[in-house]
This record gives sequence, structure tokens and C-alpha cells, in this order.
Amino acid sequence: MDLYIFHLLNQFAGEWAFLDRVLVHLASNELFKSAPLVCLIWGLWFARRTTRDMRARLFAGMLGALAALIIVRLMSAFFPHRDRPVHTRDFEMNMPVDLDVGGLSGWNAFPSDHAALLFSLAIVVFSVHRGWGYLAMLHAFVFGAVLRVYLGLHWPLDVVGGAVVGAVAVAAMQMFYAPRIAHADPPIWDRHRAVFYTAAFFVAYQIANLFTATRWFLEAFATAIGY
Repeated sequence: MDLYIFHLLNQFAGEWAFLDRVLVHLASNELFKSAPLVCLIWGLWFARRTTRDMRARLFAGMLGALAALIIVRLMSAFFPHRDRPVHTRDFEMNMPVDLDVGGLSGWNAFPSDHAALLFSLAIVVFSVHRGWGYLAMLHAFVFGAVLRVYLGLHWPLDVVGGAVVGAVAVAAMQMFYAPRIAHADPPIWDRHRAVFYTAAFFVAYQIANLFTATRWFLEAFATAIGY
């Protein structure tokens, strides 16, 4: 099933150079991948009809999304290594035009951190607004699943694994932590408004940027100390 779904999507890669270039850009640009979901969450936070319980679910859900990222990175580090389709030897696939995968060489394919993050954010949106939630889920499905498989960056099972981790992490945080946040008086976002919104902006920026700057800094630091 993994191979069947992969070839079902990847069979069209390399056929139209313009389409490939567009999809490669969309898949590598955080402005289209994660930023729309983060902006949607901010919009729902400040919407007039958003209640304290809804804000508690949004806050707990964002913590769940962060937890999902940490979990998938730990799984990637300790689970048996699985090559991405584009790095799998003697595997026939259609190579998309202008796809640069040098920076992903040596990274474990399972589970997909993109899928974990995008699906967890979409579930956060869905938990407070069904209408926007369906659109968010569609966005996560296209950018976190279809594009990743089409380009050969992940196997379908990698995407499913990441999405499951994201869903479980968000559900757990909202189930066990959101009620405590909602019943706090005053809630944490009113208790220390300056600190809360400064930290929230910083974390939201990092999520929208997929922690790229942070990862670059840590990699540079590790290189500097000879790790």
C-alpha cells in the first residue's frame, strides 16, 4: 500500500517542468506551508466570538503542536533509519524538476515532522471552528501529505505517522490541560499580558518558519564545538 500510494502521486512528477517548479517552491516556502495556519489561529484567538474555553483549547493545542514536533524529532533520532524515496538506492521514481534534496541527506524519513506540525495546527483550528477547520485540514493534507509524497520527500507511511503523532499530542493537551487553563482566574493570557503575548509571538514566528533559524543556529553551534 505504501508503494502503491507513492507511485500513484509521484507518477506525474517530471512530466511538466513548470508545474514541478511551482510545487517545489510551494513545498519549500514557509509562507505557504505553515504561516497560513498560524495566522488563522491568531485570527481565531482575537475573534469577537472566541470564548475563554476556546482560547484555552487554542493555547493547549499550540502546546500540543510543539510537543508533537519534539516527539517526532526524538522518534526520528531513535527509530531505525528509513531513507526518503529520493535517497533510496535502486528505487525507481520520477524525479521532479529543480528539486534540491542535498540538505535532507541522512535525515530519517519516519515520521514526517512537516505532517506532524501541519496536521496538529489544523486540528487546533478544527477544535474551535469547524468551517475554518475543514479548510485547515485540506491545507495540511495538500502541503503536509500530497506534496511531500509527490516530490519524493516522504513515503505515505511517514506522513501518516507524523499526522497521528500531531493529532494525539494536540488531543492529549486539550483534554488534560485546556480545562485547567480555562478555569484559572484570571487566565494566563490576562495575568501577564506583556510576557504572554511576547512569548506567543516568538513561538508563533518559530512555528511559521518551521524553526528554521533555530535549527541553523543549533547546527552551527554543534559544528563550532566539534560535535
